[in-house]
Amino acid sequence: MTVERINDNADNARVKRSLSVVLLTMFLSSLGFTIFIPILWFYYRTFKECQCPEGQDDCDPLEKCYVFQGWIVGAFPLGQFIMSPIYGTWSSKRNLREVIIFSLLVSAGSYLWFSNVSSGWEMLASRFALGIGGANVAVLRAYASYATSGEQRTGIMAKMSAAQSIGFVLGPGVGYLFGLLHGWTIGPWVVNQYTSAGYA
Repeated sequence: MTVERINDNADNARVKRSLSVVLLTMFLSSLGFTIFIPILWFYYRTFKECQCPEGQDDCDPLEKCYVFQGWIVGAFPLGQFIMSPIYGTWSSKRNLREVIIFSLLVSAGSYLWFSNVSSGWEMLASRFALGIGGANVAVLRAYASYATSGEQRTGIMAKMSAAQSIGFVLGPGVGYLFGLLHGWTIGPWVVNQYTSAGYA
């Protein structure tokens, strides 16, 4: 991986812009993990597989679906776990820009997919794909380490941790706000409290 380093005497504007993109990407990756948490269970319960048959009074929807709900939540970090070393090898043999662009495109497509799923298995697959898109965290940290000198490295690492933490913290709140939206239709797209976070 060929990386330009910020010069201690003359700051490299292009590298600084790249580090800003890295921080933004880190924030969005973290936001993407938690933004769906407030609506995930309610969205999943709209599927037929998670609803009790008519006339079956002793059926508990929570008991029927809560185990698979855990798998849906866990699909995101599983995708990250599998894809992180692949991104690392890719960025080492080619360049980081390809990894970032690819991961962002996968994330964007996965958000749209999540907003149009029709079953629990499809939701699980879309969350797994979101994890693949968000698996660039280790590569981003490696780039920041390569691009900065020893004196600057602590500062940029702290900023990256802050961006990641802010994304984690704001995600549920943003998801809750989207959950307040009422549904409307834009062409073939149905935007409601369950799908609006993905479209955003």
